[in-house]
Formats: sequence, C-alpha cells, structure tokens
Amino acid sequence: SPSTNPARNPSSTSVNFASTWPCVRLRTLRLRPAVVTDFQLLLVPPKALIARSPHALDRDLALARREGRRVLVDYDARWCVSCTIMDRTVFPRRRVVAALRPFLFVRADVTRDNRASTQLLARYHVLGPPTFLYFAFRHGVLAARPTARLVGAQDAAGFLAWLAQLKPRPSSGGRPLPTPSK
Repeated sequence: SPSTNPARNPSSTSVNFASTWPCVRLRTLRLRPAVVTDFQLLLVPPKALIARSPHALDRDLALARREGRRVLVDYDARWCVSCTIMDRTVFPRRRVVAALRPFLFVRADVTRDNRASTQLLARYHVLGPPTFLYFAFRHGVLAARPTARLVGAQDAAGFLAWLAQLKPRPSSGGRPLPTPSK
C-alpha cells in the first residue's frame, strides 16, 4: 500500500509548515509538486511589507514616519542561497520574531534583474543580498539614510545581537550604537 507520510510520498500535495516554522500562519497548504520549491516565499516574518521598487520602498518608509516606527529593510532575493538559509533557520525562531515586532519590517525584493531592482540596490549602496538596513528616528524624524547596516548571512544569535544594539539608549542621545565590523 502507498505510504501516507508526505515526506515519503512524492505525489502528495499536502505540506504542514506549522510544526517547523511557527511564523507561517497557515496550518496546511495545498501545493502542486512543481511549486513546493518556492515555499521559502512564505517564510516572511509577521507583518512584513514587500518592496519591489524604489517607489514601494518610499511608500513603506512614509508609512513608518506616520506610525512613528523604526524600520528594518531586508534586501532579499529568491536566488540568494544565504537569504534562503536565513529564512529557514533565523526568521522562524520565536526570539527573532519577537525582536522584529517593534520594527516596520520591509523586504526589498531584488530577485529580478531589472531596472527597479538595480535602483533599489543603488539607492543605499547595497552590493547584494542579504543586507539589512536600519532606519532610526532622530529628533522625532525618521532618518533619510540608514543608521546601521548588516551585510551577509547571520545565524540567529548573531542577528539577535545586532538587533539588540539597535535599541536607542539614553546615554547615546537616542541614537543606536554603530554597526560592529568584523
């Protein structure tokens, strides 16, 4: 008789992500076998906005200004192996999801090789994904340029340590600490 275990039955189209990735809100997804390789698109932290053009990024930054929220921009691409690894091993962690809640989390999607992706990368001098940019408030105004930058893949501990440095401290005049260099 055929196996009922989806992992052992390649023709199965039911995939349960809830036990592995808690940030995925759906319990069971019905996917065609050819689409299963694209499930990493579902691993976006809660309330993440997707910007595929400079105009969309401007819209998201304007939303952060209106809401008075700090912004974390994640330059991401489907072809980026390091991004996929972080999507599977870092972002699903409960501590990372909790640490991202105070931020307006924006994914700058540079998957396509087009003018919009080139402009997104050039705007803040990003060489490629994964790159994280932090925009803080200074004197009640969202900074026009990134306040801190993290380049390259990180494990959960490294990413959480970097996020912890972004908290404004009274001794620094409300400014986050500088990005550590390796």
